[in-house]
Amino acid sequence: MVYEEKRSYHKAVKFYKRFLGFAKAMEDKIGMSLGANRVAVNLFYDGQIRKSISFHHENLKLSDNENCFAAYYNLGISHRAQGEFETSLNFL
Repeated sequence: MVYEEKRSYHKAVKFYKRFLGFAKAMEDKIGMSLGANRVAVNLFYDGQIRKSISFHHENLKLSDNENCFAAYYNLGISHRAQGEFETSLNFL
């Protein structure tokens, strides 16, 4: 979060990818979902929207029905940022 606050998105991505790796090693599904979400959001802010979308999809796969809203919402935002308005509507 410190990297995010300082807008050092590249460093934040690196940190959260590491976090995601640890969560996967521990088979922590909630941690994996959180890690994928934070990687995706920071990639988005870093201008790497295509990569962001792939991590949002990973977050969606890891989220249960009660916690999938953020993944859907962020996918909609990401596709809208790419000018893919019809695709965006499928997620919002």
